[in-house]
Amino acid sequence: MSILQVGDDTDPWIQFVGGPFDGHRQHHRSTTEPLAADVVWLVTPDSLRQIDHLESIHPALGNPLTSVALYILNTTSEHPNYMYAGSLGPRAFSDVIANLN
Repeated sequence: MSILQVGDDTDPWIQFVGGPFDGHRQHHRSTTEPLAADVVWLVTPDSLRQIDHLESIHPALGNPLTSVALYILNTTSEHPNYMYAGSLGPRAFSDVIANLN
C-alpha cells in the first residue's frame, strides 16, 4: 500500500470527487513513485473543517471516528483524481484492520 505524500502549494495537486471530501484538492509531492491506487480518509466531526484550514484542530479524544471514506485513483481523466468508492463505519473498519494481522 502506498501513501499519498502530502506536499505544499508549490507541488501538483490531485482532486477528490464524490463522498465527504468532494472537491477537495490535495497537494502531493511529485516523486518518481506513482500515486497511491487507493486512499483511506478517517472522517471525524472536525475533519472537513480541518482539511479546509478553517481552524486549527488537533487530534483529541473528543474527536471520535465517525466513518472511513474510501477513494480509488482514476487515471482515465485528463487530470488524475480520486473517485469516491464508499464508506465504512468505525466498527467495520476496526474489523478490517483486525483481520489484517
